[in-house]
Amino acid sequence: METDLQALRSLKSQLEGYVQCREKIAPESLPADAETWWLSWEQNGNPILATLLAASPWAQMWVPGSAVFPPQSIPAATPSATPYPGCPNFISGSTPNGNYIQSDFLNYEMVIRRGNKVSHFWRDNNNPSLPWHYGSDLPIGTNPGEVNPTVDSVSLFQDHFPSRLYPHGNFEVLIHSFEPIPRGVADSLASYYLDFKAQQWFGPFTVIADDNTVTGVTGKPVIIQSDFGNFEMVVPQGSTLMHYWRDNSEGGQPWQYANHPWHKGFEIISPSFGSKMQLGGVGFFQSKRFKSGPSNLGNFEVIAHITEQSPFVGGGTIDGLNSYTLDWGTMKWTIEAVLPDGNTVSGVTGRPAYIESDFGNYEVIVPRGNRLAHYWRDNSAPNRPWHKGLPDIPLLVNLTFQWVPDSISFFQSKIFRSGSGGNGSFEVLVHLTPSGITGKGGAGTPTDILLTYYSDWGTGKWVGPTIVEVNGNQLSGISPF
Repeated sequence: METDLQALRSLKSQLEGYVQCREKIAPESLPADAETWWLSWEQNGNPILATLLAASPWAQMWVPGSAVFPPQSIPAATPSATPYPGCPNFISGSTPNGNYIQSDFLNYEMVIRRGNKVSHFWRDNNNPSLPWHYGSDLPIGTNPGEVNPTVDSVSLFQDHFPSRLYPHGNFEVLIHSFEPIPRGVADSLASYYLDFKAQQWFGPFTVIADDNTVTGVTGKPVIIQSDFGNFEMVVPQGSTLMHYWRDNSEGGQPWQYANHPWHKGFEIISPSFGSKMQLGGVGFFQSKRFKSGPSNLGNFEVIAHITEQSPFVGGGTIDGLNSYTLDWGTMKWTIEAVLPDGNTVSGVTGRPAYIESDFGNYEVIVPRGNRLAHYWRDNSAPNRPWHKGLPDIPLLVNLTFQWVPDSISFFQSKIFRSGSGGNGSFEVLVHLTPSGITGKGGAGTPTDILLTYYSDWGTGKWVGPTIVEVNGNQLSGISPF
C-alpha cells in the first residue's frame, strides 16, 4: 500500500495536539511514551490507525502496540502540533470557603439549604447579564438506610482529581444532619459528590473516622482539599475543635469514592479543666505563602470564634476571634488573638469566612450584629499585624424591621479584577433575615433574602447588594447555611 505522507503527517500533527491537550487536563492518565506516539505512528505508515483514535482527549484512548515495526523507507518528520479544537484553557477555582466558590468552569457556584432540600445553583459568567441558574438537588433522604434526615449545615468545594479523564473536578459537599432514633436523634456527617462526566450526584457517604462515626457536631464543619490531595475538615464538637482527614492515596483511584478511609487528625482546641469556653463558628484553609516542615508543606490556618466567662465578678461573657496555625516542622498548633489595630473583635454573631488572598494576606469577614466587617492580616510586615479593612458591607435598610446577616461565604475572584493592580474582586454571598428570624414576620414582611457583593479595588468600596434571582424569581425560603 502506498502511503500518503502529507495526509499522514497532518494526522500526526493532530495526534500531537491531542496529546498536548490531554497532558494539560489530565497528565496522570498519559502513558510514559505518549510524547513519542507521533513518531511511531508516522513511521508505521498506516493511515488506517486514524480510525482507532478516540473522539476527544478525555475519552478512552487507543494505545499503539509495540509489535509494529516501522518501515525504513519512511523518515521521521519534525514534531509539530495542530491544537485540539475546544481544548479548555483552565483557570483554577477559588479557595473554598463555605457555600460559595468559583469553579474551574469560571462560573460562580453555590450550594444552599431550602428547608430539607440542598440545592446547587450557578452564575453564568460568560453571559454579560451574569444570570443565575438552578443546577440540581442533592439526593438527600433517597437512600434506603436514611430515615428522614434533617439537614443542619452544608459545605462545598471543587476537587482537583482527574475525574476519570474528564477535565473538570467534582463538586464535593459535606452535610451535617440529624436522624430520628428510638430514644431521640442522632447526628452524623456525610459527603456527596457531583460527577460532571456522569452528570449525577453520588452519596451519601457517612464519614467514619478510624471505625467511629463522627457525631456530636455542634457547629458548621469546613472542608477543603489539601496540597497532599487528601480531604481535610475541621469540626466543632462541643468545646473541642477536631481535625479529620480522608486518605485519597489509599483505596484505589481517587474517584473510587467509598473506598477511601477517614482518620482522626489533630485536636486543635481542647477544653481545659474548669473552663466555660464555648466554641462558635470556624474558618479553615491551607496557606500557599507560609510553608514548614521537611517537605515544605503549606501551614493549616484556622480561625475560631471563642466565648468565655469573664474572670471578673459580674463581668458576664466575653468573646473574640483566635487564629491557629499548624507548623509541620513541630506538628504543633500556635494560637494568636486576632486584634485588628489593637482591638478585640467582639460581638461576633455568625461564622467567620476566612481566606488567603492573592495579595498574600489573610482576610476574614465576620458578622457582628447587623454589620459585616472585613479585617486583614499584613503578612508582609514582620509581626504580621491585623487591621480593619474595607468599610463594612452595606446591608439593606428597611423602615419597619432590621435585616440581620445569619450566613456568609467569601472568596476572591480569578476572573473579575479591578484597580490599578488588576486585583481579583472579593466576592461575598450573604443571607439576611428580618430581625435575625427565619420564618414569617408581620404582614408583608419577607422571610429572607440572598444577596451578593463584590469589592471594587479602584474605589476601595463594596458594590451591591445584588439580589440573587433565578429566571426572574428572587430566591427565598433559604435556611441559614
